[in-house]
Amino acid sequence: LQHVDYRYQLELKAILLSDALLRIGKLKDIKIHPVLGMKEPWGYRNRAQFHVKKINGKVRLGFFQPGTQKLTPVEKCWLLPDIFNDIVRFLEKQLDQWEDVSELLHVVIKKNRIQDEVAVIFVTRRAQVLELKDTALALADFFPKIVSVIQNVNKGRTPVFFGPKWRAVLGSERIQDRIGKVILSVSPGSFVQVNPEQTEALYSRVLDYAGLTGKEEVIDVYCGTGSISLWLAPKAKKVYGIEEFKEAVEDAKLNAQLNKVSNAEFFAGKSELLLPEMLQKGIKADVIVLDPPRKGCA
Repeated sequence: LQHVDYRYQLELKAILLSDALLRIGKLKDIKIHPVLGMKEPWGYRNRAQFHVKKINGKVRLGFFQPGTQKLTPVEKCWLLPDIFNDIVRFLEKQLDQWEDVSELLHVVIKKNRIQDEVAVIFVTRRAQVLELKDTALALADFFPKIVSVIQNVNKGRTPVFFGPKWRAVLGSERIQDRIGKVILSVSPGSFVQVNPEQTEALYSRVLDYAGLTGKEEVIDVYCGTGSISLWLAPKAKKVYGIEEFKEAVEDAKLNAQLNKVSNAEFFAGKSELLLPEMLQKGIKADVIVLDPPRKGCA
């Protein structure tokens, strides 16, 4: 929606939501509140995923056109911080020197809010890529904000973006971030919201709607790395988080320790299986937070 005025973008988002709930969901009498926008809706993303391909003999990073594997190179994306765009241009020159760049599938760039630290992830077809170390050193030398360069190995020919193997080429595999007062230590494959400013606005609204008094038991379904759970925990009696991605659950447990939260408990598994089991064990929720992935709830 970047081609229209931002105020109208917000109106369009409300229309999309209304359409989903009323026309597709057949839900009636639902009030759609005005969409809460940003003051400055540019350069906000803390994460970007690029595909890598050669075009006319030159290595380019960019995005696939919808429904294809045709690459559109990125000269500048206005949703990304300037350093992301600078890294893309720098990397294209570096990768031109690789003997076989087809070993490199994707590049992911992530940034935290605490100190604007940056992590770069290279997704490769095989574990041994000779030029990777030199490229990592060149990146870190040119961009002092880069504190972590990570390799992910994805041998599969599947739509899944990351493979199971990770290793730190430079620095640490993990990067720390903060949402409000909540500190998050995140493993490289775990998802965090891509708009930090709006994440705080969203979580604040969740806390308002929950109306917690300190007596409530809360279940956070699709809890990810535990960010919403830990945001609510200080105001709740107990918070339970459910997440299918085991690595994210380990992150959530670690983040509970980092934030000295003792009234949050996290379970790994499918929500549609775990919720009935929890009910059988006598765990009932006064408040449920439902934050499913893009594909929706099973």
